[in-house]
Amino acid sequence: MDKVTGVAFGLRLAAAFTIASTLSACLRPPRPSTPELTRIVIDDDWDGYSSITPVRSHWVVEPAGTGFILYGTHSQQHIPLPADQGRAADRDVTNVPPQVVPTSTVDALLRAMRAPPQPSIDLAVFGPTVNHAAASIDETVQSLTALGPPAPLQQRIVNWGNDLRQPQRLADAIKSGMATYHTDDYPLTRVEASFADGSRLVSSSDSQNVLMLPWRDTTGRKSFSADLPRALAALLPPVSTNHMRLSGPPSQEDFDDALRKGIAKDYHRFKMQILMPAAYASIQTRLVIDDVDLDNMAGADGTTLSSLFIAVKIPGGPPNLSLMTPLQVKGGALATPEDLGVMTDELDTVVGATALRQAMQTAPSDAFRILRDSGMPSFEASEKKRFIARMGETHKLPELVSHPELLDGAVMVTEDDGPFIKGPRSRGSIYWVALRDQRTVALTRLGVCKNSDDCIVKVYDSEGKAL
Repeated sequence: MDKVTGVAFGLRLAAAFTIASTLSACLRPPRPSTPELTRIVIDDDWDGYSSITPVRSHWVVEPAGTGFILYGTHSQQHIPLPADQGRAADRDVTNVPPQVVPTSTVDALLRAMRAPPQPSIDLAVFGPTVNHAAASIDETVQSLTALGPPAPLQQRIVNWGNDLRQPQRLADAIKSGMATYHTDDYPLTRVEASFADGSRLVSSSDSQNVLMLPWRDTTGRKSFSADLPRALAALLPPVSTNHMRLSGPPSQEDFDDALRKGIAKDYHRFKMQILMPAAYASIQTRLVIDDVDLDNMAGADGTTLSSLFIAVKIPGGPPNLSLMTPLQVKGGALATPEDLGVMTDELDTVVGATALRQAMQTAPSDAFRILRDSGMPSFEASEKKRFIARMGETHKLPELVSHPELLDGAVMVTEDDGPFIKGPRSRGSIYWVALRDQRTVALTRLGVCKNSDDCIVKVYDSEGKAL
């Protein structure tokens, strides 16, 4: 037997330990590449025109053994009955005891929440209903050409219809149509997944559309992927508030409605060019027609129009700034051509106000609207009076009391965080007043506010600095 020195023995022992450790590591199951899930909390709510609102569902998913369990509550406003005399509770509450949910269902939801946002809608979401698109497009094109447009315009309309048949262009139109809202229907679903390392994933939607698309993460990025709502529907119990929205297959009406709304701007612009060619041409020489509503203002014969409601923008100006106003039309031309100059001046005043221009750049997803009434400026006398009272209350711009003419030519702009129709969870509007001397005021209420904390007033100088 060879003689082994202490040093040699130590080296052999270290080598043996290294080999054993390596073998042990190979035999151990691999560690998960992502942090361990500790909990998923889901709030699934709805408000709207109903005697049972608000309707609320609150769910918790937690690890249990080798899988997961889900438990929670569903509640809605109680409708009083004659037998309810003496009843204290005003809510009907259903408690859902813990139930096992498949690990694969939880994993599918987490994968969908981690996936990169999908910027466009996949037409496959609508299934066979998309096959009706060609007929709808043909019908729309025919309704425009039946109005007798000049040959060059008719060719542009035909080309537009052919372009709409292309899958990506059709998907873009559907996506645009899903940006509209209606009243008295306000769903909200929020999912938050928490992990052992303190990280979390959050996705939410307040959309009224198919599968509540699009969904947003905490940064506000939108995704039109159907994977997340479908994974969520597979996880939630059927009693959950918006389960039908999340799981129901899109109907033909859903698709047709999205397509109709998605092509409405182009349709109405074409229609205006046919029925009001002089009015269209005069506006386009100075402004960009963003949207126009003719259908609600048609004459008795369906073609003779005396007014229109229009939204215009400045060529090359801020994309989120528009002026909306009704206009009178006579013989296919503007009845009051000077309206165009007033509209242009108001838009120029707003763009010239440094602080307001900076706000439009800082919040590109917000809508900044100048709202004019027929023949009236956006900032009319009664609003000016309330504005001066508000300034006096806050001890700002005291010179307005003795010199109200400083508000001559001032323009009011309303800033909102979404569609024109606001729901109960929409952020309150911000009102901007752009003065002709390029000073700007931002406030959350026009009238007297009694120093409430939510009534904020900020004044900016011509360089955009807060005073």
